[in-house]
Amino acid sequence: MKHTVFIGYDIPLALEIKYDMLLPLLDKEFKRIELDGDIVHVIEGESSIKFIKDMINSFNAYYDIGLTLDIEPYRMAS
Repeated sequence: MKHTVFIGYDIPLALEIKYDMLLPLLDKEFKRIELDGDIVHVIEGESSIKFIKDMINSFNAYYDIGLTLDIEPYRMAS
């Protein structure tokens, strides 16, 4: 089953890390789309979800920030 992944943030440093580091990494592995005005990535499979969760947890711990992850079932824009 396909899902969309949206990365949220809590402070300006987290926003900078999201756009400068995290999104380019996700772009290499997953399709980037715009959905309801947000940048999301389309992923498939539990292993991809775990990979992204682990990556976000690592960034949060290393930089002491609060990136968040919103995973929803994929729906095509109409």
